[in-house]
Amino acid sequence: LAGWIRCGNAQRRLQKYLFWAAAAIAGLPFVANELRLHMSSLEAVDAALCTIIDILDDDIDGEYALVGVESCSDSDLPAVLTLVLETMRMHPAKAEIQSRACMCVGMLVPQAPEQARVAMAA
Repeated sequence: LAGWIRCGNAQRRLQKYLFWAAAAIAGLPFVANELRLHMSSLEAVDAALCTIIDILDDDIDGEYALVGVESCSDSDLPAVLTLVLETMRMHPAKAEIQSRACMCVGMLVPQAPEQARVAMAA
């Protein structure tokens, strides 16, 4: 799956399925790493953000739910949040990226340890 994601020429829908399948196997750490590697690719960023939402959203039911998939540790959470914010900085004119990244931020911040939230606010 990583090879297909990294080839860089998968269509948008296939890219989303590849990220989702890889997340089901390897969890959020894999998704975050691929997001870091493909920050300039709109398709990869969109797929990664959608997958992060699928992992973190407790309200998703059915076959697309990634319940039980490895999330990220408290110590890794600020790095994942920073990565999501970086996608917003890199793609300011892309409303879809901005919207999905905001959803990710809204799900990540409440999970952050108290000292990380204080540091983020400073």
